[in-house]
Amino acid sequence: GPDSDTSEIFVGHPLYADRARAVLTAEHAHALRVSLVAQLAKHPSDHVSDQLRLSSLAIDVPASATPAAVTDAATAAGQALRLGDVRLAERLARAALDRSDALAARLPLAYALGWQGRGREADAVLAAVNPAELTETELMAWAIPRAANRFWMLNEPERATAFLQTTRSRVTEPTRRS
Repeated sequence: GPDSDTSEIFVGHPLYADRARAVLTAEHAHALRVSLVAQLAKHPSDHVSDQLRLSSLAIDVPASATPAAVTDAATAAGQALRLGDVRLAERLARAALDRSDALAARLPLAYALGWQGRGREADAVLAAVNPAELTETELMAWAIPRAANRFWMLNEPERATAFLQTTRSRVTEPTRRS
C-alpha cells in the first residue's frame, strides 16, 4: 500500500503474464526467483499460506542462497499436509529429500504419496530407512506410517501386524510399547 515500504505487482491480464514468461530466459527466471526469495524472507509472514508460497519459490534456489527465514522444505511439507495440499507436500518433501536423506524428509513424502493412493511409492520411500540407525522416537515415527501403509494401501494386514510386532520388540521404553 502507499504507507508501507513494500510494493505489490499485479498482472492486468493473463496474456501479459504469458508474454513475460515467454521472453524470460531460464537463467533470468532463476535469478529473479533467488532475488524474490531473498526479498520476501526479509519480511517473514506469520501466515502459513505465505510461508508455503515462499518455501515453494525457494525449492529451486540453492540452499546456500536460501535465507534462514525460509521454512525448510521438510517442515513446509508437513505444513502443506496439515492443510490437505498433498501435491504441494510431495513437491516440498521431494525437494527436502534432494537436500537431505534424513527421516524428516522421508516421512512427509511417504504421507503425501500414501494419501494420493500411491502406496507402493510410499513404501519404497520408507523402505530406504535403516531402522537400526533410528532413535526410539524416530523408530516409532517411521514404523507407524509404514505399518499403516502396508495395512491399508497395500492390503497386507498380516505383514503390517508382523512388522509392528518386530518393531515393538526393539522398543525398550514402556510408554512407547503400549
